[in-house]
Amino acid sequence: MLLIAANAIGLESLAGVFSELLSYIPGIIAALVIVIVGIVLGGFVEGLIRAAAGAVIGAAALARVGRGSVIVLAVFMALQEIGVATNIVTIAFGILFGAVALALGLAFGLGNRELAGEITRSWYSRYRAEREAVEREAAADEAEDFPDTEEFAATTEFDVAQRHNASLEQSSSGTDEEPVVKPEHEIGAIR
Repeated sequence: MLLIAANAIGLESLAGVFSELLSYIPGIIAALVIVIVGIVLGGFVEGLIRAAAGAVIGAAALARVGRGSVIVLAVFMALQEIGVATNIVTIAFGILFGAVALALGLAFGLGNRELAGEITRSWYSRYRAEREAVEREAAADEAEDFPDTEEFAATTEFDVAQRHNASLEQSSSGTDEEPVVKPEHEIGAIR
């Protein structure tokens, strides 16, 4: 309404200011939506971290840090959406993220050398145990695909001895009758 009135009176500069202000409204609404969604997601992340960490010492602090990180990210995204010093916001977020990562890395690595070594050793031992379990499972699957060689060899020798015994019987009788299979104790004498 003010824009129409300013145009009617002939104040183009005032009309330009009003139109520029009106053009910011969609960006501001989008930024507010981004911040609200960031707050909701921050609460979700906090609950998720609390549930996953359980009774771990410092779980509450870690959950609050996670929630704060999501909200800070949402605020930076909202500032980017509004168009407020876009390059400065991007650089500031990168510097802040890098500083936090560096601080955490130094605090963990230098402040707790023994703990860091213990944790990485436990990760490595779990990895080796899982790898060995997978290898054992693969070897067991492969062994199931092929018969046991000793059992297979004994069965094959028994079959060969039975066929040999039957052919001897047939050739000695001189008839085309069915071969007689001798009991196992007599097969041993053939060998």
